[in-house]
Amino acid sequence: MTKKLSKNIIGLLALLLLFFAIELLSKYIKKGENEESLILYLHCIEAVLWIGFLGFISKKEFIKNITITICSTLILLLFIDVVFFLIIYFTPSPIHLHDEGSYFDLTIPDSALGYKPKPSIKTERIFKDHGKTIFDAHFTTDQYSRRTYPTLNISPDKYAIFFGCSMTFGVTNSDSETIPFYVARKSKEFSCYNYAYPGYGTQQMLANLQRPNFRNEIKEGKGIGLYMFIDHHLRRVQGDMLITAHWMGDMPYYILKNDSAIRNGTFRKDRWFISAIYSVLGKSSFLKFFKIDIPISIKTKDYELSTAIIKESRTLYDKQFGNDNFYVVMLPGTDTTILKYLDKEKIKYLNYANLYNPGSIGYSFLPYDPHPTPKANKILAEKLSQDITGILSPN
Repeated sequence: MTKKLSKNIIGLLALLLLFFAIELLSKYIKKGENEESLILYLHCIEAVLWIGFLGFISKKEFIKNITITICSTLILLLFIDVVFFLIIYFTPSPIHLHDEGSYFDLTIPDSALGYKPKPSIKTERIFKDHGKTIFDAHFTTDQYSRRTYPTLNISPDKYAIFFGCSMTFGVTNSDSETIPFYVARKSKEFSCYNYAYPGYGTQQMLANLQRPNFRNEIKEGKGIGLYMFIDHHLRRVQGDMLITAHWMGDMPYYILKNDSAIRNGTFRKDRWFISAIYSVLGKSSFLKFFKIDIPISIKTKDYELSTAIIKESRTLYDKQFGNDNFYVVMLPGTDTTILKYLDKEKIKYLNYANLYNPGSIGYSFLPYDPHPTPKANKILAEKLSQDITGILSPN
């Protein structure tokens, strides 16, 4: 065995040992935003060492030169990102939030939706700043993983199905403070079914309606379907970097084909290459500091795909429920650009974008959390109750 070969073997064994040490360390590091960046840096160091080792054992000079260039570039980028990590880490924040309760154990994986709340569970979320309670929310789900509300001792004969995200689910609200609860209380003829959940978008509405037994979960014969829209749902259809890197990897992935929305699996599995890149870049402190997302903007194709998903949802709703009472509800503060796409497809909507200013004091939990307060939900539910009652009782 030559001296050079012996050194290469020793180097390879050392790298393998380092690799297993980094993987073991990564596995046991507490998972959080800062910790994700640290794990990224460890893997970057690992990549530099592997590239350097493989490049320098080559006998060809140009490969060694390319290796030097690649390793130097990676080290420079790593250094820059570490600098911004330290800036973020040591920049004092006037807000010191502390999330308590068992709410974060509420989510389970789901093959159709990506994830969903556990069925038949009660849990709690307490949000504090410097020990001061900002909100204390209690959550209850039923056997179908829908969020429920306290019994109102009424016998409604109509349904109102709510699809949407955390705004409608009520991530900062107790069971008796959500939009569906206030609608049920105001319009006593409606049973309100809350299929919304944090992070959901148009995908989950369509995926729900594509489930073979969905209609059986609604007991009333007449009613209305409501998709509660905010413009960030366009990002969720797009599957951008920030979303994919953190909580959306296993969400339904739809593509536009012949003007129709076709499910193409999940982002992580069936768009694996882009998702893997997003997973790395999403941990970059440099991108976090400058609030850079990829893609940078919403494009026409994102509006078209979102509209196609909504259109297919409406078609399935009409077929399953035997009526055309399907509406998109534009939530307060939402950009209304999508309305021209909905108009083109003759999709009905209720435009509450200017009903109130979500940034005003008392309408959200800002600066702590952007989600609506019970006051805001009451205002919206009052208007929504009036409108859907009129839709189903035009005379």
